[in-house]
Amino acid sequence: MSEMKLPKIFKPRHDFKLERIGKDNDGGYLTCVNSIKQTKSLISLGIYDDWSFEKHFRVKNKRINIVMYDKSLSFLFLVKRVIIETIKLFIPGRIKNFKKSLVNIFEYFLFTRNKFINKNINKKNFTKILSRKYNNIFLKIDIEGAEYQLLDTIVKNDYKIEGINIEFHNIYKNLDKIKKFLKNINLELVNIHPNNFKYNRPDILELSFSKKPKIKNKKYSYPNNLDMKNDPRNENIQIKFY
Repeated sequence: MSEMKLPKIFKPRHDFKLERIGKDNDGGYLTCVNSIKQTKSLISLGIYDDWSFEKHFRVKNKRINIVMYDKSLSFLFLVKRVIIETIKLFIPGRIKNFKKSLVNIFEYFLFTRNKFINKNINKKNFTKILSRKYNNIFLKIDIEGAEYQLLDTIVKNDYKIEGINIEFHNIYKNLDKIKKFLKNINLELVNIHPNNFKYNRPDILELSFSKKPKIKNKKYSYPNNLDMKNDPRNENIQIKFY
């Protein structure tokens, strides 16, 4: 079984009351129930072809405003995905992907299009986003390594943030940046989950934060039984704190 070795600052202090939001496996995140209730604006950075988290969050909190950012997503992109999956239908096990690509076409118009902005996120435009009249914000961030340029801005605006689910890439190259963020952010780390897509060279980590989490058990236990493998074909990755 593959292993990550991380400093103790990465270890949550307690077991918190969490709920899995989003689909099974990759795309779902453990999220603090208090953060879900208190959120008024869900800002999602990085969507690609999966908005299951945003849809599920809306089910749990119907009054929220949702804004999603991604440069890769468009109607044309989704049509191309349908064509590609149609060609691949002869491959065993691809029928599920084909059905998903068709459903995405309909959901793009029914749910996504009026909440979506086609834009890459960088430090400059992210600062402008947070300067708008959003309050009680929840951030979901999966932007393939660009997250590091946003960390200082998140810390400066943490007073208006209820919770965060963020995926960190290339963690060992950026360990000092993540440690600095953990020290400075005025939110509680409530869950840690290694992404097992790169099982032989694990370096992707999902962290969840909350402003006022509910404690389930004062003693932290790892892993959380609500967590799932990102890639069901690979084994789980263990974490060793030092």
